[in-house]
Amino acid sequence: MDEMATTQISKDELDELKEAFAKVVETEFHRVSQDGLDLLTS
Repeated sequence: MDEMATTQISKDELDELKEAFAKVVETEFHRVSQDGLDLLTS
């Protein structure tokens, strides 16, 4: 079986994945920190 063929992705796909991941992390982080601020100020 050729494992490389199944895991091979182009640089463009990798960049898209990184951008999407960064966006999700940023959104989650913002939401969590916002909750943290609400807790601190309540």
